[in-house]
Amino acid sequence: MMPSGARTRKTSDPQAQLMQKGQLDFGGAFMVASRMVRGFAEQPARVDRSALDRLDRTLGVASYRRQKQAYFFYREVTGGLAAVAAGHPDPAVGGHALGLLERRLGHGHYGLHRAVAEALGGLPLEMAPPVFADRALPVPRAAMAPPKLNRAWLRQRGFDGLAAGRWMGRSLVLDAGSRGLVVVKCLRGGETPAALVREALWMDRLAAMRAAFAEPFAIPIPLMPSGGGLLRFTSDLPSKDRPPPGLHPMRLALVYAASGDYFRYPNSPTGPQRLAGEQVRETFERCACLLGQALAHDLVHTAPIPLFHNRTQRHRRADGGRYEWPRAGRLDRWLASCRYPNIARSGLRDFEHFRLLTDTSFTRYEWIGVHLISLFLVAASYFRTAAPQRVGQDAAGRPVDARDLFEPLLLSDMIRSICEGYRRGFVGFGSKGPLPFDLETAVARMIEEMGVDRHMEEVLRTVDQNDMSREAFASFLMARGFSRVQAAAVRRGQADIVLQSGPHLGGFNQTISLPELIHMTGAVAADCVARRFRRERGWAPPA
Repeated sequence: MMPSGARTRKTSDPQAQLMQKGQLDFGGAFMVASRMVRGFAEQPARVDRSALDRLDRTLGVASYRRQKQAYFFYREVTGGLAAVAAGHPDPAVGGHALGLLERRLGHGHYGLHRAVAEALGGLPLEMAPPVFADRALPVPRAAMAPPKLNRAWLRQRGFDGLAAGRWMGRSLVLDAGSRGLVVVKCLRGGETPAALVREALWMDRLAAMRAAFAEPFAIPIPLMPSGGGLLRFTSDLPSKDRPPPGLHPMRLALVYAASGDYFRYPNSPTGPQRLAGEQVRETFERCACLLGQALAHDLVHTAPIPLFHNRTQRHRRADGGRYEWPRAGRLDRWLASCRYPNIARSGLRDFEHFRLLTDTSFTRYEWIGVHLISLFLVAASYFRTAAPQRVGQDAAGRPVDARDLFEPLLLSDMIRSICEGYRRGFVGFGSKGPLPFDLETAVARMIEEMGVDRHMEEVLRTVDQNDMSREAFASFLMARGFSRVQAAAVRRGQADIVLQSGPHLGGFNQTISLPELIHMTGAVAADCVARRFRRERGWAPPA
């Protein structure tokens, strides 16, 4: 029966009946729905299945979907159903509320799908118990006088006869033969030594919880001085090329031993590092599972790839320009973001990006989405890296069309493997079942939007130009194709500058051009949380 009270005493509330039939105007329906949800919260034990069904039927009223505020109406209704699922004393009633939401997940209407996904994504989870006694990471400390890193130091640790290394970004990578790689990861100018020390601590922490990872995961081993901290590398180390600019003047570095395929990315360009189709599919599934298993212990890898709505404005935006995927905004430089992903054949990479969930501002649902959307993007980039020169615009100014590089069946296998791998890692048992979105349609739309570089423009506002030094301004332009002479000729702060820096997914300061990417991300993220919620309650998996 309905909750008791002056306005909710009768089960045949005429206003509620009009609402579920679509015969009540939208404003009135919003008020009635809010009243019903409030009644659920005031007397949850009095809520029964029929009351839930009446509220759920309002989600199917077609006339309400055409309203501009439809999302907020759906958020009110789905929030009420989720509250019953989480708090009703009768598991049968709670399970019924959960089932009503799950059946609506993946709906074609953006507002309804988003509201359902967020309601499911917000369900309370207990998660796995800590796998180590001290959840807090020790405060990183760096030695006051770092010892020198040279051949003698490495020789004392069993690494002798190293061939000349190569610079990969800020890391000098030395081939140690059968022992894998020795990586010298250097501190950048302006960074604090604690950042790299923290990465070493995370390597030790993750190695200690290796049993929590069901999939192969080659965790690097930090090679640190006896007192801990960093080292100061010297020119004594062999190198085939010059170090990159911008390194810390003290040349401080973290040194670690890594698997030989630590830098073998799933989307490595054509060459000896390129993965075959089955290899790349397996890599995605395994890394998705590892990300899910880590989050199941409230450990978050915060940057599988860099995701931004607007990189240029990140210093003056409240959100730092980072991509908040539920808002479905334009995704900045998607292909460039995938160039060096923090997933590889060895497993997850770049441990500096690990955090405890309590140290982050996103919810579990949002972090699952960050992981999934990152993996989806890298999967699509695999096909583009087969011909990395085919990007941007042709000589006639037309968008490059690289759709012929894509293999729809392989991309479908990758996407399915990512979803199933993540669900297996985060949920555990009870993780099998169909995907909560139309895979064929999603893949077709991914190829259409990610195979044609329609959105190349970036606007550098005058306010952002004025925030840069002359040197930084020139470097910014040269990084986007200007010669040194051309960059020097541009007057800083005189006018907005339109740059061809894409491809992006969407026009500058607009919505994403591939909403299906957001739709499938939200659907799978919500499905993961809902299945985990069922597991923790001991409820059967969804039908």
